[in-house]
Amino acid sequence: MKAEFLGHGLNNKSNTVHYYLRKSFLDSNYDTFIGFSAYTKKTGLDLISKELLEAKKRYKNITFYLGVAEKGTSKEALEFLIKNEIKTYTFCSGTTYIFHPKIFFFEGDSEKRMIIGSSNLTKTGLTINGNIEASVLLDYSKSDSSGLKLQRQYFEYFDEILSGKNQLVKILTPELLDKFIKDGTVVEERFTFENENRKNKKDNLGERKKRAKQSEENIEENKKPKNNVSDTNSKLSVTAKYLETWDEMFELFKGFKKQTGSVTVPSDYPINALYRWYRLQKIFYADDSINAEYELKYEHIERLLNEGFYLEDAHELLQQNIEDEWLSILSDALANRKEKVKIQVNHRYKFNGNRLGTWLVGVSQANKGDKPKPRKVELKKKIEKLGFDFTKTSRKPEHSASRFLEQLLNDKNPIKVEYQKLFNRQMLPRSKKIPPELKQEINTAWELQFNEPRSWDKITRDKDRTDEWKEFRYNKSLNPLGKWITGESNMSKLYNYVYHKRKDKKKMDLVIDKFTVEELNELRNEGFPV
Repeated sequence: MKAEFLGHGLNNKSNTVHYYLRKSFLDSNYDTFIGFSAYTKKTGLDLISKELLEAKKRYKNITFYLGVAEKGTSKEALEFLIKNEIKTYTFCSGTTYIFHPKIFFFEGDSEKRMIIGSSNLTKTGLTINGNIEASVLLDYSKSDSSGLKLQRQYFEYFDEILSGKNQLVKILTPELLDKFIKDGTVVEERFTFENENRKNKKDNLGERKKRAKQSEENIEENKKPKNNVSDTNSKLSVTAKYLETWDEMFELFKGFKKQTGSVTVPSDYPINALYRWYRLQKIFYADDSINAEYELKYEHIERLLNEGFYLEDAHELLQQNIEDEWLSILSDALANRKEKVKIQVNHRYKFNGNRLGTWLVGVSQANKGDKPKPRKVELKKKIEKLGFDFTKTSRKPEHSASRFLEQLLNDKNPIKVEYQKLFNRQMLPRSKKIPPELKQEINTAWELQFNEPRSWDKITRDKDRTDEWKEFRYNKSLNPLGKWITGESNMSKLYNYVYHKRKDKKKMDLVIDKFTVEELNELRNEGFPV
């Protein structure tokens, strides 16, 4: 079982529940979802609505079990679920106690995922500018006993809710929603308790405003009033002019998107008013204190989301787009049979003019060290899921040795001299860094293929006199019979060098790659250990 901590609110160093919900709904490994949430808001569902509705097209089943405590879950959220025909059950217990679990369970034919923690389906429960939240993500397969035990306990504990035996569990219908609205259990989003409480918590609001300013890089509008922005204690306000021009600016944004293909308006865009409006959408989205004065906020958010507007940090979107583009290039390379075997993790490798090798080097390097960034770890997993194995091109001694072993074992007609060259070039120089058990496997494979032991000892290399030796072999006046070794009187000082090559296989191995196949046959016939 794989476990990962998810958190937000204190810093942005870990992935969030929001990230994994979106990712999981698009993951082809899953086709069933059950979600528990104590409080649910339309602004929370908006954050995952695109992926949720995509999943609805192919999932076998999507079911929500939502707490409906007084003013906790909004009318807009339940209307969204009814409108999109997403099966939803409510648990309404009055004021005695509430349905409070936050569990999101994904299941497929072989893979399972469970997210358990404190995050509700609300904007503050899912975004980095919201509450301080913590959850745990658990991934396991159908053969993982620990994961299956957890799953069994989950279903057993919540059986009376999942099976509908508990009388407080009701399927959500338009009629039931009307009842909730009439008795005041469900209210409009702006009147939910979470929003009302914030208006009375000045200190908390001040801290949230501070974080919002930091995340928006102290934009110019925070420093002095401009156009649609009024300055009241450095707080941005929703003015009549802002609301009057919103539709016009929205159309400008749609035109920008159509022209550039991007949803991120740069600061140097010629129409400065559009850039200011673009930044204001992000600020107002993050600031719940303006909800009462901004009655059209959720209508505007829905229209923005329908156009693909990215309400959170655009840097994350840019990173994601870049990663998706490279993953697409890699996928094309892997789909090409001839190209697949050529892919290398180095700066020289290119595919269709793209420096794919350099990108793979970057991903590989980012995953080294004790604490690689979670985003890079996840990216490497995506690459491996496409079918690319980093170890196949890695130059680490253990990876090179594993490839050598695999090649040797799978070679039906191995040529010893070629493997000796490879061994001398790749294995011997880094033998101390190759694990002992891997060395032993290579020894066994070598003996199996060549019927002789494999030595890892380094031999001090004498001066290489192979060229001089070959010259003697082909000198018809000195060596009319064309032998590789004759008497000492005939070979002079060369004799001692050649004699030890015939007596010591290790020494012969050091120069074996200097001879042709025909020459090796002659040497073998004269008793040389080749």
